[in-house]
Amino acid sequence: MKTVYDNEILLIKLLNETFEKSVKIPLDKNYFSEFQDVKKWKCYSDYAVDGNKPNSVITFTLLPHVVNPNFLSETINYYAPKDIKKTRNVNAKFIDFIRKSPFVSFSFILKNDNHVYIQNKEGFKNDILKSMNMLLDTIPNWTAENTNLEPYHKEIIKKTKQVIRLVNDNKKIKILKNLFLITSIGSYICTQFANKTNAEIFGWFSDRDEINDVADHYASDLFNIQFNAYLKNRNCQFISSRADSNTDDWYGDFIKIPDFISGTLADFDLETKNVSHKKFLPVLRDLICDNERNVFIFEINFKSDNTLECSRIKYYKED
Repeated sequence: MKTVYDNEILLIKLLNETFEKSVKIPLDKNYFSEFQDVKKWKCYSDYAVDGNKPNSVITFTLLPHVVNPNFLSETINYYAPKDIKKTRNVNAKFIDFIRKSPFVSFSFILKNDNHVYIQNKEGFKNDILKSMNMLLDTIPNWTAENTNLEPYHKEIIKKTKQVIRLVNDNKKIKILKNLFLITSIGSYICTQFANKTNAEIFGWFSDRDEINDVADHYASDLFNIQFNAYLKNRNCQFISSRADSNTDDWYGDFIKIPDFISGTLADFDLETKNVSHKKFLPVLRDLICDNERNVFIFEINFKSDNTLECSRIKYYKED
């Protein structure tokens, strides 16, 4: 039986193949040529996975430290004082600002992802338990390589055992599904940038989501573990926030960028090509469509036979 770890390997393999075939060239040409020497990077993420929209979407927006963050935050807040859910009309200048700024976003439309924990819930729980036990078996090897990290490793062991108890008690299974998906995909994307640039510091700043409530920010630990697993530049330090669903995040303005993209893609019906509100149209037409510089959309299909498919989706304006 496959473990969550096995599925993560398959997901990353498929994502890497798709990335290499359809994203690498435009990124090299339109983005890395300008920001390859930047040493500080941040990744902001937002999720629309509550099941109330046509699509489940997770978005990661990366930002090189080349512009004063206070200026960026104030500009975002000026053009978009609220998130897209509470916005009635999207300011065209906000869309233009995003498109011309150094932000680059990666969105993932998840098809049939509920199959993972509903149609095969017991199998998914067993997969989590096997993966967590594999991690517990591996951590002592890390400690042997670097005894200075032993206190941190003990914390990871403690949190991992908390996750095991949650699974055994049949609690937070859906949240755990989202946690594994988000940390796996996000860490892969961030490592691609860390490996391609001169990054020395890479930060992940998540929206205030329930995944951050699990086992005292266990999501950050998993993100860190996977980030370092794919990392070629061992001089790059990973940092993350401590925001959860009950706290305010100081970086809330930056979250609005992945929020606007996730919200729009979640609302856009891929079959009918319609949206529920006109406010989504500027984001779709003027930011997402015909953009080979800083918006890349993927679709991940979780099939009933426990296999995966990954492809890039390109949106074009209709004449």
